[in-house]
Amino acid sequence: MAERAPGRTPPAPGTNLLIVLLAVAIGGTVLLRAGRVQVATPTAAWPDMRLDVNTAPATEFNALPGIGPRLADRLAADRAARGPYASVEDLVRVRGIGPKLVQKIRPYVVCGTGTPDPP
Repeated sequence: MAERAPGRTPPAPGTNLLIVLLAVAIGGTVLLRAGRVQVATPTAAWPDMRLDVNTAPATEFNALPGIGPRLADRLAADRAARGPYASVEDLVRVRGIGPKLVQKIRPYVVCGTGTPDPP
């Protein structure tokens, strides 16, 4: 059995899971690199890879913080029934999405041609 360096103790079981859950809860992005968990801001993690709300399939909406499978399906269904979103704020027309959730997902999304929505 390999010896550990003095003064170093292994992380408690579930520590990485706790870090991931906390990062997701605050809207952070979780990156797994070299077996380590890192938390990054959305714009630093994906500077040019934001989700276009007018072209994304429901499965991709699931990656957004606060959006689960049901809400993702509603977003795609609303877009199909009522047409494209003119701005990120238009997402509030979907039942279950309010201004707070729009603010939470704003760093991750664009509307239309892939140009970031103004803050």
